[in-house]
Amino acid sequence: MPLESVKNVARRIMPQAKKEFARNFVGKPRPGPSRLRVDSNRWLQIHCKDVVGAILSIGSGDDSDGEGRKYRDYFPGATSYTTSEVVPMEG
Repeated sequence: MPLESVKNVARRIMPQAKKEFARNFVGKPRPGPSRLRVDSNRWLQIHCKDVVGAILSIGSGDDSDGEGRKYRDYFPGATSYTTSEVVPMEG
């Protein structure tokens, strides 16, 4: 079966979630943040609002959540918020 035919069959029979997974896997992601990013940000929004004290965010880069907010926004009860990056050692 030619590749184009396989693509057409996949488009008709695959559920939307599997289509998005396959699209991301083969390098054609949908525009905007991934569904996983959106879901994890939603989880953070629900569960981190009651966290109090000092927060250490490791590996969040510029602290952007990929949806236009900052990760620090998920922790309104933080007394301090520090970001840290893991950087490979030279040598």
